[in-house]
Amino acid sequence: MATPGSSFTPTPLGHEDNLETVLEAKREEFMDDTLIHAKSLYEEFEISFELPIRIRRKHIFADGRKDVHLSYEDDLRRRMFSLIGRVTAEIRERIQQLLNLEQKYGF
Repeated sequence: MATPGSSFTPTPLGHEDNLETVLEAKREEFMDDTLIHAKSLYEEFEISFELPIRIRRKHIFADGRKDVHLSYEDDLRRRMFSLIGRVTAEIRERIQQLLNLEQKYGF
């Protein structure tokens, strides 16, 4: 059953890739909506939308690593992409487990 205002409708077992497809196809839209909502909350609570100060390690010669300075918005976007990727992988794994149980016990 879909909630009012949402476009998601549940699908029968066997269409397990639908949720994964929706998450991958609409992740940019989810990111933009989330950032807009976060910015409005920051403004409502009068909080600066700036990157928090981090203590950085010194660059070690020949280490090959360098600190990349991302804007706070880009850092949030990067973390959200990572989370959506993990959620998608978790959903795929859970559905595979359900399909394995179905084959084993014949539900």
